[in-house]
Amino acid sequence: MFKFPKGSIVKHKSGEIRGEVINVFAQGDAAAGYYVKWDDGNIAIILSRI
Repeated sequence: MFKFPKGSIVKHKSGEIRGEVINVFAQGDAAAGYYVKWDDGNIAIILSRI
């Protein structure tokens, strides 16, 4: 299971920038990966911690 569904608004750990979850990659019990588009235009893949 993943913590943030597609379309969620998230905050960078620095607290200075927000982003939107564009896609979620989840496979069984493995940590989920999030494809996030940040407000500054950058795109990142973030792995969640279990």
